[in-house]
Amino acid sequence: MARISQFRAERNRPRPSERHTHFDFGNTWMLTEAARLAFIEGKGQKEVGEILGVSQATVSRLLQRAREEEIIQFYLKPTLEYRLADELREKFQESCVTNFIVVPGGSGINEGNLAGPAAADILRQLLHLKASESRITASGGITVRSVFDSMIRALTSVEEWIDTDRTLEFHPAVLGNDHVVDVYHPASLAAILAMSINRATGQNQEESESFRPLKIKASAPTLPANFYELDGRERELSWRVLGVEKILQNARASQMFIVGIGRAAKDTRYLEILKAMNKDFPRKLGNAVGEICWVPFDKDGQLIDKIANELVAVKPDDLRDAVKGKRRVIAVAGGEEKKEPIEAAMIAPCFSTFVTDVVNARYLLRSKRVGSKVAG
Repeated sequence: MARISQFRAERNRPRPSERHTHFDFGNTWMLTEAARLAFIEGKGQKEVGEILGVSQATVSRLLQRAREEEIIQFYLKPTLEYRLADELREKFQESCVTNFIVVPGGSGINEGNLAGPAAADILRQLLHLKASESRITASGGITVRSVFDSMIRALTSVEEWIDTDRTLEFHPAVLGNDHVVDVYHPASLAAILAMSINRATGQNQEESESFRPLKIKASAPTLPANFYELDGRERELSWRVLGVEKILQNARASQMFIVGIGRAAKDTRYLEILKAMNKDFPRKLGNAVGEICWVPFDKDGQLIDKIANELVAVKPDDLRDAVKGKRRVIAVAGGEEKKEPIEAAMIAPCFSTFVTDVVNARYLLRSKRVGSKVAG
């Protein structure tokens, strides 16, 4: 009996040759079949019309009616990372952080998972900058270096970036003295990025006469070896001769900032950097738990002034001014060892976008020390 009913239903279905110039829009079979063909089988409206024997315009009206009748219902099942990002936006809705990106994992420093999504967001936001010359200021560190590596791969392979008459200018967020520079320091990162992209775009230019290369500039100054040990008139003279204020002004005027959140007293590399700059810096750290642009802060997010006042760097207040001016400040940090510094940085954040991992996202959501209702 069931087969006979099914046969009759099939026999009564309109065929492509049958043209329905007048039909009842309340016909639920027609509404359901149009919806099934379009959204389950993925057919275009023209093809659906041919199958049902109606015009494409009629199919459009059928699908609209199917939505109104709730025959079509859409459900989004977000991933864990997406749900956590949404919950973070809700918790920090009264802060300056308006965009959260959560990536998988959280063990180790997790820079591999963090780098790609962070680089993609940076490039997406750069594309929305209308200026033909975009200035970017970046801090250093392993994670930021990984983000830069991802940017290099993208900028040298994505057509809308390779063939574009634009200039990207990179500046370091903090100046170290010349004998502590390595591949993870801000000035080095800017220079590496410029050389890598210019080399790749140069190769593309040789292949096409109409090619409009993406131009990269890098400002990568360093300070004399003894700069951070100078005091009084000597330091003031050196500051003026080197044009340090102008360097800082250029860095602070960027349209975009890329910064990492690092550990402080527990990070051997950071301690070595401070000691190379001034042998007294490490003992001045006190109870510092984290750093942004080498500027240390304690568990309450308060700067360690004894070092912060000495550093030639873009400070957290400079970043907050940039956020207030609707410029983009992107912070990237992850890994279990970063829980404490990330939590402290979120008490009074100085960035508008935060890229982190599942481990730290969950930790922030559980924290009673941060969030709109706490830090408001």
